[in-house]
Amino acid sequence: MRVWILLATCVLVCASATSAQTAGTVRLRHIGLGDGLPSPRVFSIAQDSLGFLWVGTNDGVARYDGVRFDVWQEGDGGLPSNVVYAVHVDRAGAVWAATEGGLARLSRAADRFEEVAEAALDSLGVTAVRFLDSDAEGLWLSAREGAIHLRPDGAARRAFQRAPTATPLVRVGETVWLRGCNLTLSTDTCPPSDTDGTENAPRAGWIEDGTVRAVLTDGGVVRVEGRERRLAARWPLDVVGRSSRILVTSGRAWLGSESGLQLYLPARDAVLTVGPEAGLVGRDVMALFEDRQGGVWVGTEQGLHRWTPPQSGFHAVTTAEGLGDGRVNGLTTLGGDIWVATNGGLFRRRADGSVEGYLTGSDLNQSAIWRVSPAEGGGLWLGSKRTGLRRFWPESGRVETADFLNQTLSASLEVAASLPVRDLVDRDGRLWVATSYGMGLRENGQWRTFREGEGGGDGLADAAVNVIYTDRRERVWVGSDGGLDRFFPSKNAFRRTSISRDLATPIVWHVAESPADPGALWLATVGSGACRYVPATDETDCLRIADGLPSNVVHRIEAGDGALWLGTDRGIARLDLATRDVVTFSEADGLHGDIVDLMSSHRDADGTIRMGGPGGYTAFRPTEVRPSTFRPPVRFSQVERGSLVHRSMASGDSLRLAPSGRRFAVRFAALDYTRPRRNRYRYRLAPLETAWTETDGAAPEARYAALPPGTYTFEVVGSNHAGVFAPEPSRLHVEVPPVWWERRAVQGLLGLLVLAGVGGLGWVSVRRSERRRADAAEVARRLAGSREAERIRLARELHDGTMQHLYRVGHDLDRLATLVPEAERSEVSTVRSTLDEASDELRGVLADIRLPHVGTFGAAAAVRAVAERFQRTAPDVEVVLALDADGRRWPVEVQHAATRIVQEALANVGRHAQAASVTLRLAERDGRAVVEVADDGRGFDTHISEVAHVRGDHFGLAGLRERAEALGGRAEVTSTPGVGTRVRAWLPL
Repeated sequence: MRVWILLATCVLVCASATSAQTAGTVRLRHIGLGDGLPSPRVFSIAQDSLGFLWVGTNDGVARYDGVRFDVWQEGDGGLPSNVVYAVHVDRAGAVWAATEGGLARLSRAADRFEEVAEAALDSLGVTAVRFLDSDAEGLWLSAREGAIHLRPDGAARRAFQRAPTATPLVRVGETVWLRGCNLTLSTDTCPPSDTDGTENAPRAGWIEDGTVRAVLTDGGVVRVEGRERRLAARWPLDVVGRSSRILVTSGRAWLGSESGLQLYLPARDAVLTVGPEAGLVGRDVMALFEDRQGGVWVGTEQGLHRWTPPQSGFHAVTTAEGLGDGRVNGLTTLGGDIWVATNGGLFRRRADGSVEGYLTGSDLNQSAIWRVSPAEGGGLWLGSKRTGLRRFWPESGRVETADFLNQTLSASLEVAASLPVRDLVDRDGRLWVATSYGMGLRENGQWRTFREGEGGGDGLADAAVNVIYTDRRERVWVGSDGGLDRFFPSKNAFRRTSISRDLATPIVWHVAESPADPGALWLATVGSGACRYVPATDETDCLRIADGLPSNVVHRIEAGDGALWLGTDRGIARLDLATRDVVTFSEADGLHGDIVDLMSSHRDADGTIRMGGPGGYTAFRPTEVRPSTFRPPVRFSQVERGSLVHRSMASGDSLRLAPSGRRFAVRFAALDYTRPRRNRYRYRLAPLETAWTETDGAAPEARYAALPPGTYTFEVVGSNHAGVFAPEPSRLHVEVPPVWWERRAVQGLLGLLVLAGVGGLGWVSVRRSERRRADAAEVARRLAGSREAERIRLARELHDGTMQHLYRVGHDLDRLATLVPEAERSEVSTVRSTLDEASDELRGVLADIRLPHVGTFGAAAAVRAVAERFQRTAPDVEVVLALDADGRRWPVEVQHAATRIVQEALANVGRHAQAASVTLRLAERDGRAVVEVADDGRGFDTHISEVAHVRGDHFGLAGLRERAEALGGRAEVTSTPGVGTRVRAWLPL
C-alpha cells in the first residue's frame, strides 16, 4: 500500500484553516544535565555501528550508552572546538564531528578525535561546518561558504557556488540535496532546480518499496510520480523556518523548528503538536534522529529526548480522555461499555471512545469510588471511599444509596462512619463486601459480618479485607492485610493458611487461577511478590525481584495465554507458567503508566484484560502482546586499567595489565534505549569464576583486583528492557603477566642457585617463611576469635548483671506504686516507663553484639536473624535474601566475620543510604565464602576518600575491609551517587 503525505494544516492562503491537535498519546523521555549531558544545547544526533548514540552539543561530543555519557572535548579529546554543530557516522563506520573550529574524525586506536582536511578547508575559506552527510564518493559538508565535497584522499572542492548557505544536507535515495540543488552532479555550480521554487527545496524523502514517493520540502510535500513532481500539500509556513528539521519514520513525519515539534500521522491525516505536556523540554528543536530500534531522538536547547514506539497490542486510555482525576481504582464491563471507578466519580467509556461521567463532584472524599461490580438483577454495585455501598442503574442514571446496607454493616462492624469498600462480589444469591474494618455476607436478606479474629476456627486474620475469591471448586478465599484465609460459609468459620505465618508482610491484594496451573492459587502480595499457594499441601512458593519480577509489590494478577499478567508498581509483568520466564512492560511499551495498583483490573469474557492506576488504564489481549525481540549485544563503554581509561574497546579485544597493578574495571551497556535502567546483565571472569554474577541497569560494571598471574576472559551477556537476553556474551581477554620473580624460568634458576650455594639454608628459610605465615594467620584467627569471645563475655555480664538490676528496680517501682498516695503514682509510672525504655534499648544492644546462631545453625541463620532485626527497625526498606549457602560447615571465625560484615553494612544502609531495597547474598565459591550486601540508595563517591568519610559521616567501610583481611580475605565497596552501594567480601575457608 502506498503511503501519501497529505497535510491539512493551517496555511496563510487557505480559506478554511484547522489547528494542530495536542499529542496526548506521545510521551518523550527527557535526558539533561543531571544525567551527564555536557551541555543542554543539542545540535546533532547520530548512531555508530556498535549502537552507541553520539550527540553534538555546545560543549563537546557526548557518547551515550543509555545510562552514562562519555564526553570528548578540546585538549585531551582532540576536538578543534567544543561547539559541535554536527556529528555523523559514514558508511565505513567512522565518527565525524563538525565544530566551530574545524572538522575532526574519531581515532579508535588513540581514543580521541583528530582534526582532518584542515589545509584543504582553509584554502576554500571554510570557517565552520554546520551539517554533514556522506555518500559512496565521500563526505558532504554544508557551511556558510557553501557545500563542500571531501574525498577520502583529503581533497576538497566547492560543489555549490550560489548564495552562501548553511542549511541541512539531505539524502533522498542515493541523491544528496541542498536547497533544491542536486549535489551528485559533477558541475561546480548549482543547476536549476527541478522542483517548483526555492521554497520547495527537498529536506527529506518518503521512501516506499525502495522508491521515492514524496519529497518533504520547506514549503510542503512534493509528490513524485515518475519524472513529474507536483506540490501535494503545504506545511504551515509560520512553523517551518530556515532552521527546520524534517524526519520521516515508518508511518510518521516529524517536523522540528524554532517554533517547536509537530508530528504528522498519515493514517489519521492529523498534525499533532508535541509540547511540554508530552515531555518536551525547550522550544527550539535543533536535531531529529531515528535509531535502529525505531526510537526518535529530539534535541533542543534544553537537552535530549527520546520517543519510544508503543508495543503493539497495548491500548492506553489516559486522563486526556476525560477519566475524572485520572486515578483508576476499579474496572468492569457491562452491556458492552467499560465502567471506570475513580477518585473523581464513575465514568462510562463507550465503544466509540466517548466518555460520560456520573456521581462526579468537587469533594473527592464523597465522589471517590474504589470498586465497581455488576449486580445480580441489573445495574452496578459501587463501593466508595466514604459513602459505603450504592447501587447504580445505567439506563436511568438512578442511584440507590443502600443506606440500610451501610447502616447494617457499620453497626455490625462497630464503625461510626460509612465503610471504605475494597471488594464487591454479587453472585449466586450472595453479596460479599470487603471493607477496611472487616467483611460482610448478605444472603437471604440477612447479614453476617466478621471483624478481625471473629468467626469460627482461626477467625478472620485481619480487619482490612482486600479480596474475596471463589475458586473453580467453589471454595471461598479471603485475602487481607493478615494473609489468606479459607472461609466456610456454612460454618461461619475461617481456616488460616501458611501464607499468614510464613511471609514477613502477608498482605494479599488479589487471588487468581490459571488452567495452565491447575490446583494452585496465585496471590498478589505487597512485599513478597507473586506467590503460588497449593491448598492441597498448604505450601507456598513466592517469586520476587531475584526471580525476574520488576517489583515485590504486586497488586493484581490476571490469567491469559498460558501466563499470568501481574500488575505491579513498576509496570505489567508477564509470567510464563511453563518456563517461569518474566517479561516486563512499561510506559515505554504503550502502557498508560508504570503503576498498576489497588483493585484496578478486570478480565472480559473475550479475554481482554484491563489494568489501571494513576493516569488511566491499559487494555490488551494476551494473545496479541508479544515482548520485544530486540536482543542487544553488550558493548564496553569504558575499561579502566590502573590510571588509564579506554573508551573504544570492543568485544574480542585484549587487555594487558601491568605486573604491579593487577586490577581492572569494566563498564558495559546493552544498547536498548527503551528503558536502559531495566536492562539486566550476567558477568563472570573465567576461569576464576564459574558462576555468573547478576546486576541491573543501575550499575552495569564489574571490578577486579589482586588477580594472580594468568590469562582470563571477561564475559558479559545482557538483556533488553523486557528481560530477553542476547544469545552470546561479549568477551574481553585479560592477561595478567607475572613480575620477574614469579616467572617460572627465574624461579627455577633461583631455586638451582639456592640449592647449589646454600643447600640446607634454603630449606630452613622456606620453613621459617611458612612458619611466619602460619603464625600470622593463627594470630589473625585468634584475634578474631578473641573479639567475638569478648563480645560474648560482655553480653553475658550485661545480661546477668545490669539487666537483672534493671529487672529488680522495675519490681521495686511496681511495689512502690502500691504504697505511695494515688496522686503520686503518676510520677512513679513515668519513672517506670523510662526504665522500660532503657531495658528495651539494652536488649537491642545485646541482640546486636551476640550472634546466637553462629556455630550451631550456621552463617545463613545468623544473617537471617540480623535481617529480621534490621527489618523491624527499618520497615520501609525491602530486604531480599539470596542465601545460596547455609555456612554450617564454615569455620566459626568465618561465620562470625560474614555475619558481622552483613550487620555493619546494614547499619550503614539504615543510617545513610535512604534505600528502598537491600539484597543480602551468601555463597561458597572456589573455597571461599562470598558475602554481598547491595542497596539502591543514594550512594556516594568512593573516590573522595578511601575510608569513605562523606560530609563527616563515617560509613564504617574501612572496618569491613580490616575484618576480611584479618582472615586472609578481602573486601571491596563500590558505589555511585544516586545509584546505590555494594559491599562484597571473600573469606577463605
